[in-house]
Amino acid sequence: MNFFQRMFQSAYTMSDKQQAKTAQRRQQYQQRFQTAYEKLTGVSPELQPRRKQGKYFLEKHIIHKGKQGITVHLHGHREDKKHDKRIEYIPLNYLPDGSLLTDIDILRCAAFLSPHEWVIPWGDNIRIFGGKWNGPLDPRLQPALTDPNRISSSNG
Repeated sequence: MNFFQRMFQSAYTMSDKQQAKTAQRRQQYQQRFQTAYEKLTGVSPELQPRRKQGKYFLEKHIIHKGKQGITVHLHGHREDKKHDKRIEYIPLNYLPDGSLLTDIDILRCAAFLSPHEWVIPWGDNIRIFGGKWNGPLDPRLQPALTDPNRISSSNG
């Protein structure tokens, strides 16, 4: 091993002290995350803060209404990167009192349950959703919300 290889290797390897400190920080972070996660899982979805892992522009949606429930497909791309596409499959329940959900309510519930933030053009928000795309959900829609862990997504 020549002088430059040794110098390069020593410059980019962490000492035992640095490795121990990094491991300790990682463990502290995981404990804080686990504590926060445990606190949030006991709370109903309407009270949970939105988890924003990325902002996606909604290109199209598909709503499947079956006997067991409703499945919404949200198709979109990351707002800043057109090549980062995402499809999310979000299951919803029918309301127990038998009242019908409008497509607008279904889309707003799906966007609410999604772990990502979905944005739509300003004109569509006003024209279709009456400016309420990101507003709070109606309390009567609470039974339609399902467990957020059942949401699946794919990158394309």
